[in-house]
Parts: sequence; structure tokens; C-alpha cells
Amino acid sequence: MLKATIKTEEEIAIMKEGGRRLGKVKAALREMVKEGVSAAQVEAEAVALIEKEGGEASFKMVEGYSWATCINVNAGLVHGIPKESVVFKKGDVVSVDVGMYYKGFHTDTSFTTAIEASAEVQHQFCVLRIADNGPGIPAADLPRVFEKFYRSRAAASAGTGLGLPIARGFVEAQQGTISLGNRSGGGVECMIMLPLPQHTEQA
Repeated sequence: MLKATIKTEEEIAIMKEGGRRLGKVKAALREMVKEGVSAAQVEAEAVALIEKEGGEASFKMVEGYSWATCINVNAGLVHGIPKESVVFKKGDVVSVDVGMYYKGFHTDTSFTTAIEASAEVQHQFCVLRIADNGPGIPAADLPRVFEKFYRSRAAASAGTGLGLPIARGFVEAQQGTISLGNRSGGGVECMIMLPLPQHTEQA
């Protein structure tokens, strides 16, 4: 039976610092994921940033794997190779996984982002649309998604069930509306309608 190893305070401090540094790498890579950028460009930036933070690329330490990241687009699963031919397009859902070896410890993090959003003026409103290409929301859950602490049993990630209620509160404070709906081609679209300044009620 494997025995658990209790880390010292010094080791825990190193792990925290490694995580903090990798968090900076993650934030920079997230900003890079835009329409027209390739997976290879994100990979090159990851390599440079990890080195700048004083670490090494964890994934490159795995036998047979030569990259610092795993990048998947849309239906891709895991261990997506960051190829130059993979160029992000509007409508893509991009997942990036990156790890760093820092002073004897590995840290790992990931993020997923959608490259799809629009804003336009319709009559007396500014209309914002944000969409993804995920699995969507079960129809039975849609009427309750804005309830405090409500989480669909189909949700893949952890959470408190407060994000959408808080968002609705901000939008309604501006005399606007927010709604969620499943798209016919898959995924969810969030639509926010905010009245233009000249059409808001005067205090």
C-alpha cells in the first residue's frame, strides 16, 4: 500500500509559489487565445513564460511528449498537440492545459474559453451575445439557472450556484435583462440587453 508523504512547511511554500507563477503563465496564455492565433503560437509563448518564471515545462518531462501544453479545440479530448495548422476561429471553444516544474514540484492548470461574442444596437438597446459550443443546458434546468445556489446535476465543474444570480443582479441594476438558451447547433447563448443611456429612467 502506498503511504502518504506529509510535506514540510517549506515544501508547501514552494508549491504555493510554483502555483502562483504558473497562474501568471495561465493568465497570459488566456489573453492570447483569439481569432487568427495558432496553437503553436500559444505553445511558444508558454515555453518562454515558463522559463521566465524560473521553471521547466512539466509535460516535456513525459517520455514521448515534446510540448509544454496540450491544446484542444471543440470536440478534441485530451493531449491535443499544439500544431501550427490549428488556427483558432470565431466560434471555437479552446482548452489549454499547461504544467510547470518548479524547485522539485509539479504544478498543473488549465482553462477553457470560447471565441464568440458580439455586440450590436437594436432599437433602444445594446444587445450583447456570448455563446459556446458545449453540451448545452438540460431543458428542465433552464427555468432555474438564475436561482441562487441552484446547480444542474449535469454541470461538469464545481461551483456555488451564485455566478448567474449575481450577473442578473448587475444587469437588472442597469434596467437590463439577461437570458440563457440552448442553440440549435449545440451550446448555450447568453443574451444581455441594456437600455441605451438616453432611454434609461431618470433618477
